[in-house]
Amino acid sequence: MKRRSLLQAGSAALLPAIGFATEDKYPSKPITWVVGYAAGGNADKRSRQMAKAMSQLLNTPIIVDNKPGAGANLGT
Repeated sequence: MKRRSLLQAGSAALLPAIGFATEDKYPSKPITWVVGYAAGGNADKRSRQMAKAMSQLLNTPIIVDNKPGAGANLGT
């Protein structure tokens, strides 16, 4: 069996179990988006644009948290 087929079969088997196990609307808490670069840079601007679009799509707040340093390894 190919790896992709195995992953698809496994994820297809888990999705119904996850859906029935949670009664609350997902996500029930705000999402924190960690950016490994300083505020005001290009990565920060793009991340905030994506967070705004995802926030409207998911109807939940998304908080962008900048963690610069160590070559972006702190955010990672």
